Amino acid sequence: MSQEIKRKLHIIELRLREVAIVLSVMGVLIERRDASRDVFRQYHGYWDAVNLSFQTTFFTGIYSLVDDSKNAVSLHQIIGSLKKTKNAVPKSLADNVATIRNRYKPYRDKVFSHTDISRHTALRLDFEKEKFTREIFVNDMSQLEYVHKVLGHVSRGEPIPECSDLTLLICPHTLTAIEGANHTSKMLEALATALRTSEGAW
Repeated sequence: MSQEIKRKLHIIELRLREVAIVLSVMGVLIERRDASRDVFRQYHGYWDAVNLSFQTTFFTGIYSLVDDSKNAVSLHQIIGSLKKTKNAVPKSLADNVATIRNRYKPYRDKVFSHTDISRHTALRLDFEKEKFTREIFVNDMSQLEYVHKVLGHVSRGEPIPECSDLTLLICPHTLTAIEGANHTSKMLEALATALRTSEGAW
C-alpha cells in the first residue's frame, strides 16, 4: 500500500466515525422526541436548531465519503487511484458508491450545502416519504464501511473478504457510535433531573 493511499483511507475512516456518531445521536434524539412530543413542541426552537444541525452534518458528511469531485478525498477517488495501479477493485464497490451518491446529491446540493430556491420547501419534506428512513441511513453507512474495508484489503494485496450480509461485519466505529448515543441519553436525563430540581426549589 502506498503512503498516499494509506493516508487517504485514514482520512475516510475518521470521516466515517464522525458521520456514525452523528447518526447515532440523531437516532436517540428522534426516539426521545417521539416519546415526549409535548416537551419538544414546547421547546421547538431548540429542537429545530438541533435537528437542522444534525441533518446538515449527516448529509454533507455522508456525501463527502462518495464525492466525485476531482480533488475530493473520498471512496470514489480511492477506487479510481487503485484502478490506476492495476489493483483488482470489484465493480460492485463503484456501483454502490454511485448509488449512494445519487441518493444524497440532490439534497446535499440544494438544501444542506448550497442554497437553492426550493430549499425551504425541501426542508419541510418528510424524509420518510422521500425514501429516507433511519434504516436506509444505517444501511448506507454499512455499505460505505464495507467499501472502506474492502479497499483496505485491495490496497494491501489481501484477499477480499466474502460477506454478502453486511451486518456480519464489525463496524470499526460501532462502539464509538454507541458511546455517543449513551452519552446523549444520560445528558438528557441529567438535564431533566436538573430541571425538576430547579423547579422544586421555587
